[in-house]
Amino acid sequence: MLLVVGLQSLSLSEPHRVFLEDVAHFLLTAAQRDRFIALETEALRTSFIESFWTVRNASEHAERLRDCDRLFGSRGRWSQRGRIYQWLGAPSHREDLTRAGHRLVPIELWHYTGVERSFLPDSFYLVFFKPGGAGAFRLWRPDADGIASLVPAAEPNRFSLGPETTLGQIDPELALAAESLVPGGGRREAQSLLTSLEALPELAERAFATNVRVTTSTGKLPSRLVSEVWLDDAGVAELHYALELSSGAASDLRWREEESGRYQARFTLIGRLMSGGLERERWEDALELDVSDAEKHALSRTRLIFQGRRLVQASDERFELALVTDGAGAVVATTLAPVPALQDPSTNASRADSFRSELEGVSAPARVLERSRTPLEEGRYRFTRGLALARRGSTERAIAEMDTAAELSHDDARVHLELARLLYASHRHRDVLSRLSAVEQRFEDEADVFVLMAGAAEALGLYADAVMYYEKARTLAPESEAIGDALERASRAR
Repeated sequence: MLLVVGLQSLSLSEPHRVFLEDVAHFLLTAAQRDRFIALETEALRTSFIESFWTVRNASEHAERLRDCDRLFGSRGRWSQRGRIYQWLGAPSHREDLTRAGHRLVPIELWHYTGVERSFLPDSFYLVFFKPGGAGAFRLWRPDADGIASLVPAAEPNRFSLGPETTLGQIDPELALAAESLVPGGGRREAQSLLTSLEALPELAERAFATNVRVTTSTGKLPSRLVSEVWLDDAGVAELHYALELSSGAASDLRWREEESGRYQARFTLIGRLMSGGLERERWEDALELDVSDAEKHALSRTRLIFQGRRLVQASDERFELALVTDGAGAVVATTLAPVPALQDPSTNASRADSFRSELEGVSAPARVLERSRTPLEEGRYRFTRGLALARRGSTERAIAEMDTAAELSHDDARVHLELARLLYASHRHRDVLSRLSAVEQRFEDEADVFVLMAGAAEALGLYADAVMYYEKARTLAPESEAIGDALERASRAR
């Protein structure tokens, strides 16, 4: 493909050739590439490039290109690993499995969590391998490559996806990743995941095309969006928002009459936070009104207000909220508002009064439907507060917030690790061991976890346990002289 592009771009000026071949080669769709080459003047091509970057973060992409060349070799930006890296950024976790020696071909295991792309799962593994043990890394596809391609000179029938497989004995996480990528054997969306990765430019372009300022439909509800960003006492920023439907708008809703004589109307609220022209976060909420005939009549003279809040980042530039009613011919209201600049928390009281007064500034009565945080969202908020308090030196308050976050987000390894670090810094060594021991299996590839546990055991005089944990850490980080020295020290003390 790149050879064909090179032949086609011989007539381009150097900046335009660099854009096509060296910078945006994996971002462009085939149609965009053909359209760019077919443009007749340099001015048109320059305009194309400027328009292309209006909905993409050019500086972030340039940094990813540099990372690709640094991590994957001098031509890393053109490699298969480079392609995924340019689209999705650095994985949450990247492991080199060459430590398995002759038992595996060269393999890299990548894990992504929280990728903000609607066509990809929230959490997924990718496996890159060198076919036959040589050449360039490429993405492993279970349907075409098979499990046996990951193991040198393997007999295909020896490798299955059962719990006692040879692959699982070599590396349990790799076995889990492989299973998750096999359609039918793991995730139901495994096939769509790999297909989506092959069609990343086209799918992303479709998403960009839907990033418009006005959503049209068969009807539109008169509405307005009130929003403010407030800082809490820990300095955590939250967007408080309220979408208000005008008085009488309830009469235009699609009501469904039940056999009981009551009326129901369903809504979906879709929120998006935008950063650098790209969607950073999206969420959806389903709501339902269930009212009597008298209440339905009263709503025709009432303002409906949908109110909620969301964690935001300083880089967020825009907030969008769409209200979609149930049924065919959905009515959509989309209101945009810039995320306000972060302000001092002491101004929150006056901002709260202003927020309320703006909503109460109409004579018609109002009915407020308030969205509370889900347990996972509350856990995320507590985790963010804990980090902020720790940075401010409020260690005990940070531990309390992290403790709550660990209960609410029990499957989030990051929360347990940060909590353990805070406990260790506070010399609460028994708490470190008890908490990390309970979730130790989630950190099989984190040397820092076992160093923390070893240090805590050493502080308590449990030198045999310290040696055991230091040995686990050294297995994961054999090049670390500090871990080796600590292991020798604990061994002598034992």
